[in-house]
Amino acid sequence: MKIIKLLIPFAFMVIVFVSCRKEDTTNQLGLPEKTQTGNQTIGFLSNESIWTNSGQYCDQSSGACRQNIHAYYYPGNTIVLICADKNTITKTNEKKIEAFTLVVDVTQKGTLTFQNGNLQDANMFIVEGKDKYAYYPSLIEPDFRATVSKFDTLNKIISGEFSGKLYKQNVSGTAGISAPDSLIIKEGRFDIKIIK
Repeated sequence: MKIIKLLIPFAFMVIVFVSCRKEDTTNQLGLPEKTQTGNQTIGFLSNESIWTNSGQYCDQSSGACRQNIHAYYYPGNTIVLICADKNTITKTNEKKIEAFTLVVDVTQKGTLTFQNGNLQDANMFIVEGKDKYAYYPSLIEPDFRATVSKFDTLNKIISGEFSGKLYKQNVSGTAGISAPDSLIIKEGRFDIKIIK
């Protein structure tokens, strides 16, 4: 009888433990899902760390704030400017602002690259305390590509994928090509409402 009384709580704990191990499919701490519905999401792996838009950017002098993700469409120029911000507080209680920008020519189909001229720009700016960093594709060997999988002006949606390397800008204003000064962007995806 004592064995049965001891087994009942043990069996209950096993059932609770097994049921709690159910896989979490919400992807809250990971990259956003690849969607094409204007979910206002962007994310990628930056040197194997997850980067997603978060926080709100506010100008300290004017107090004006903006959303942390937007896509501007310039019909006369056939380009879309995609911008996203990530605002966090560091362990030393300093504000860290990261801004990612991607500029694509939406008249082109397939993979957009700097070599074929339809990927106009990709860059990352990081401000951490008093330190400022800028990352750009290499001018010597640009290795960055994007694919626009959906461009819908009626429903105002742009979505797609991107990947490549960005290099820290040197004092001379040119982007370096050394690995320690680079951001390797993988598994990038965006699904954004367009602002005209």
